[in-house]
Amino acid sequence: MSLGERPPSAEHSLTGFAGPSSRPTTLAELQRLQEASLADREGYWRSQASRLRWSTAFTQISDEELREGRVRWFSGGQLKATDNVFGPLADAGRLDLPALLVSLPGGGLTPISYRELQSEVLALAAALAARGLQPGDRLACFLPDGQAAIALALACAHLGLIEVPVNIEHPFDVAHAILANCDASLLVIAGEDCSGGVGGQLQDAFGPERTVVVGHAADPRSPSYADLLAAGRFLPPPPAVAVDAEHPLCLLYPGAGTSIPRGAVFATGGFLVQAGSSYDDLFCLAGPRSTGDALLCTLPLASAAGLAYGLWGPLLHGACLVLSPAGEGLAATALAQLAEACPGLALLCSPRLLARLRQELGEGHLPASAQLGLVAACGDVLPPRLVAFAGAALTGLPERVLNLWIQRATGVALIASLPAGELNRPGALGLAALGVEPRVLNDAGEVCRPNESGQLVFASSWPAMVRGLWGQPERYWERYFSRIPGCFVTNDGARVDREGFFWGMGRLDDRIKVAGRSLSTSEVESTLAGHPRIAEAAVVGFSGDEGGSLVSFLVARELAVGEDEPPEAEGLRLELARYLQMRLGEFAVPARLVFVRELPRTRSGKVVRRVLRRIATGDVSQDEDWSAVANPGALQDLVRQSGR
Repeated sequence: MSLGERPPSAEHSLTGFAGPSSRPTTLAELQRLQEASLADREGYWRSQASRLRWSTAFTQISDEELREGRVRWFSGGQLKATDNVFGPLADAGRLDLPALLVSLPGGGLTPISYRELQSEVLALAAALAARGLQPGDRLACFLPDGQAAIALALACAHLGLIEVPVNIEHPFDVAHAILANCDASLLVIAGEDCSGGVGGQLQDAFGPERTVVVGHAADPRSPSYADLLAAGRFLPPPPAVAVDAEHPLCLLYPGAGTSIPRGAVFATGGFLVQAGSSYDDLFCLAGPRSTGDALLCTLPLASAAGLAYGLWGPLLHGACLVLSPAGEGLAATALAQLAEACPGLALLCSPRLLARLRQELGEGHLPASAQLGLVAACGDVLPPRLVAFAGAALTGLPERVLNLWIQRATGVALIASLPAGELNRPGALGLAALGVEPRVLNDAGEVCRPNESGQLVFASSWPAMVRGLWGQPERYWERYFSRIPGCFVTNDGARVDREGFFWGMGRLDDRIKVAGRSLSTSEVESTLAGHPRIAEAAVVGFSGDEGGSLVSFLVARELAVGEDEPPEAEGLRLELARYLQMRLGEFAVPARLVFVRELPRTRSGKVVRRVLRRIATGDVSQDEDWSAVANPGALQDLVRQSGR
């Protein structure tokens, strides 16, 4: 079986999410659709929800009061998540279509059909049910993205369990805090990570009896994934559980540790409706190349983008997921091999991966036989130079390079550039999705004029949005709804031009995207300041070709008179890097650790971060007037150091 056996897209529309026969290609057409979707918002979302199979019809489309942080969608409705994946294909006799194409270590691809995937999901569900797991129980997965992770996500949804995907890059402290916060009933880890790795530490802390190991189990008390599957195949397959539309599908935790982990709750009904609808709008295209049939997602499944576009969206369309273990480390040669095996392959990645491919290919491009059908990037704003590169070297069609604006709390991309020349502006966040109401407000809460910067908010809810923070209802309201009554706050700055394109203007809080993951600079600062050899720390972020980077300015406790750096400074830098890696993760280690005698401050005692950011980017000189700073000598020393 190969992907080439799949019939043309117009003929294999087997699900309710078949794409429309025509799509807007002009701003005027899209604006008419946007206006119509908001004029009859409930009618629009009713039509999208009707594309799913419901066990019990919903009685109300939306029930929201953003001033109170109350959001519900499709009240009264019940649905079976896995029936919406496998049911339409079974009815059409097409379960033998490829669901997964798995990269082999020595090259080549192994196809897994929807029939084979369904068999694995049912066996897992039977085994999990036999272990006593009930709807609403949490199952945590600390696994690399792959076949087992996808099958477990589907098995959880089949039984009404709440999946908790934990990013495999998390250090032990963060991952352990997540398991404690969600009170997981079962943990699944990778066998190769058992001997001395974070997975092994989690296995010891969580309890081997409550841990399942994919691969070889170092502790005989932990059953293996293979044992679980084998046991499940001898049990009768359990029927899919019909859950309420608001029943949690999964919990997503942020990319860095906080004092109390924040598990974003996503509702089954609303998330599946909008993940399917959004995937259709962005990835399922008509044109000279057939796209939407196969997608390679290099972003983690433990992210909103991975969950929506690397799992549920494609599977609801009967599409094929191409699985590569390289993830964001994918090389151009490997990408070309996958694209040749899957004509029209769509790629979802971060701008960081595109920047690396640009360095690797230089002036070259993928062979004509390996051109991608579409490239979509999220995590950081996609700069025009990377759009130009990807359009020339990867797709051959610049309009097939998309920027997606998505946050963990939004669930799906609410603003995006679209695959048509007039609907794509390199460097812009993009255009508003249908059925949502983004606004840019000034400090007085008024709508900004065209091209006036303000804060990006949403004036109404949408089906896929976060429903709460696990066990923290007050924190949910405070974080998203308290600051501007009646609006959902994103903490992103933006402006809207006269044509309706949104442009990013940076974060309004202290967060920055590093390696596609949101990170608080104050969190890194407080962690560094907790090291016994550090007296003070200031961390600033800035953007480059590969996304956000951090630079830390440190005052060491051990300083000789007249010296900036402590004894054995390089050794201390390595020690601090390991210290951050263990507590926050490798991505939180700053690109540079700069030692200073003192941090520059205002006369009121605040650290001058604006100037530190300029120093970090080299945008400063020794000739400037620092008289407004309380200790100008500290700044002069820093500028001198940066010029070395």
